[in-house]
Amino acid sequence: MTKKIIGLLGVALSCCALATGCSSSHSESSDNANSNEMVDNQSYKLAYFEATANSDLDHQYYSLGFYKDGRLVKKNLQSNRDNYTEIIIPNLDSPYVKEKDSTYYIYRAPYTMYNQPVIKGKVTKKE
Repeated sequence: MTKKIIGLLGVALSCCALATGCSSSHSESSDNANSNEMVDNQSYKLAYFEATANSDLDHQYYSLGFYKDGRLVKKNLQSNRDNYTEIIIPNLDSPYVKEKDSTYYIYRAPYTMYNQPVIKGKVTKKE
């Protein structure tokens, strides 16, 4: 009888520990990039955000460049080590970056948009 009670108590404590761990990790990973704290932070004009070609299939590498105080800041990011989040916003006029707690939030337009209206015209000069 006491073995059953001890066993049930052990299972209950294990479930509580797992539930607590899951809820804390969920709150960390669900940081809202549009929170009030982020709105107050300064945004920087995005220069580039490019995937770097490599043979490592487990980890993606990126090069991030943005203008901070008039000069180009370059960062190399790894998908397994660095904190960054891409926020895709259709019809975004100019891409930008926000930084909060060593996490980069990259706001950009999608690379490809489907079902766009057909644009007709003639190119007269290149600028």
